[in-house]
Amino acid sequence: MDPLFAFAAEFWWLGPTVIAGGAASYAGIRYGRRQRARALEYAGARHELAVARTRLFTARAQAKTAQAALLIAKSARQSGRGSIGEIEAARHAVGEAQRELRSAQTGLRGRRVQVKAAKALMRRMPRGDEHLPLSRLVAEHDAVLSNWMAYETDPAKAIAFPTMSDARVPATAALLTAMDTARWLRPRPGKPTLTPEEFARYRTAVTELEAAFHTAEAAAWRAAGASGRPPGAASDRSFGDGAGVPPQLRGAWDDLVENARAAAMTAAAAATESARDAILRAAKRGSRPDGADPRRDATAPRPGATTPPRAASTPPPPAPTDGAAAEPGDKSTGDRRGPIWPIPRRSSN
Repeated sequence: MDPLFAFAAEFWWLGPTVIAGGAASYAGIRYGRRQRARALEYAGARHELAVARTRLFTARAQAKTAQAALLIAKSARQSGRGSIGEIEAARHAVGEAQRELRSAQTGLRGRRVQVKAAKALMRRMPRGDEHLPLSRLVAEHDAVLSNWMAYETDPAKAIAFPTMSDARVPATAALLTAMDTARWLRPRPGKPTLTPEEFARYRTAVTELEAAFHTAEAAAWRAAGASGRPPGAASDRSFGDGAGVPPQLRGAWDDLVENARAAAMTAAAAATESARDAILRAAKRGSRPDGADPRRDATAPRPGATTPPRAASTPPPPAPTDGAAAEPGDKSTGDRRGPIWPIPRRSSN
């Protein structure tokens, strides 16, 4: 028998075993990667809990050190070597250390609650990549950027809220700083996964970015209300009736509406007054562009001709009573003036 054929007949099971082992290894790697992605928020919460514990231990040590420094300052004062200023400085340091200790204790309790919430969410997380913690965090980041870009790309909003693009405004400067920090901590396309520490830092940056955006938006609405500029409703229909206004900005929206209504009424009154004055001036001047009275030219004596004087009892020709100006050369009125306002005739049809 051929040795090669004998070897293949003896060890034929090696091929299926290697293939099955490779497939199992690949499936295990994918499963482990997905489980790590599902547990990324939980791991990040545990990392923040560890950081909060370290902060609490440090605050306790600083509080004890400050208490010891205060006792030493009091002892030196009793022995005549210290001063009251040193005791006051030590008391101030004790107060600062105690406030930091209370803040660290509150933060630790909050991190513990966060760990429990992340664990419960991990157990009940739906299937699909869009429900993974990193995907949801990136979606929240994109939503904030989209809301901010609306103030940059919409001309109406850019005119109504110029402070959203002005880096000299403190709230806008803080927003741009938070935006830059979140952009640097965002995962790159070639690195879809993050470590728990990186995820925790990125989540903190996105949370601070949301808070900075809401603060800058509220400041922009207040500035627009103070200057009397109406919001940019030309391209966003949701601002037309106030349906898209957040509840916390409803008062600013009402102020803007009142200012816009008052400005519109003032402009309409000024336009009406200007139009009335223009009509009166045109009626006084007549239709001649040089301002001369056509009746005066028509009744002026010609050179070398004598004009009999008009009887005193002859009344002037009656003016039209229907409000329409007489046509030039109209025999019924006897007036040769042109029309005060060009009113077109109706067709006989």
